[in-house]
Amino acid sequence: MNCLRRLAVTSLSTVLALAACAAPEPTTVAQSDVARFAAIDAALVAAGRMKSDRLARDVPLSAEILAANFAKTAFGEEFVLDRGAAVPVAERPSGSLRKWTTPIRYRLTDQITSQDIQHVTRLSTRLEARTGLSIAPAADQTPNMIIRILSAQDRAQLVQRFTEQSTPSPLAELFLTWAGAPNWPCAGEIYFSGPESDARFEIALAVIYIRDEVRGLSRQACFEEEIAQSLGLVRDDPTVRPSIFNDDEEYALLTRHDELLLQMLYDPALEPGMDRVTATPIVARLATGIFQ
Repeated sequence: MNCLRRLAVTSLSTVLALAACAAPEPTTVAQSDVARFAAIDAALVAAGRMKSDRLARDVPLSAEILAANFAKTAFGEEFVLDRGAAVPVAERPSGSLRKWTTPIRYRLTDQITSQDIQHVTRLSTRLEARTGLSIAPAADQTPNMIIRILSAQDRAQLVQRFTEQSTPSPLAELFLTWAGAPNWPCAGEIYFSGPESDARFEIALAVIYIRDEVRGLSRQACFEEEIAQSLGLVRDDPTVRPSIFNDDEEYALLTRHDELLLQMLYDPALEPGMDRVTATPIVARLATGIFQ
């Protein structure tokens, strides 16, 4: 359903300024676009996908499976952008673990509804319980997670804003690619400190885009997958199940399996910047502890 990419932070203040937005204006949504996404959802459900069973009792799960799936989702790259297209990365490079080490303060903007607020509030509670992170609305604070629900009009305005800038924006490449792909419902990226920083591989900012035309279960799925992935499990993999970290859309909502992966990621034994070789025995021990 989506892709989440990651970039090293260069100037966080600049990125935050570019991600900010003016107060949303009333907008209309083309019913044909709403119907198109509804038809896609109906086809997926008819094919036995978009399941909302969080426990997925029919899928075997063990310490070995959990540890293997952690390695598949926590390391490497999911895709690269090439001439306006998202190209999947076939190989899984070693990479380094990325985590938040500070409280997350999110802001929902643009075409938000009371139901959107309820979904994100409930999801934040679930994620807090598993990770120990503090996840709450930004209120008067500067947000470090920005979730934008964008209509066609909103997207057009942001496209114009990005294309008219004399200096290329670090946010522009993914946004322009996503905005130009009409069947791509949601996308996001995280920013983290590079290896030369004292805060190496600590996530500092997440930006998430969701099309306002996406409604119902798929809209909730966008919130759950994008926000959950922005915590550091950034790679979808076709062999990972039962999971939303899998682009075959078998599951629509965060599963117990996914929550356990996040629980392991935020165990203090796993530190930002750890490579796969260093992390593997720790991950195996944590997975074994869960099933004892």
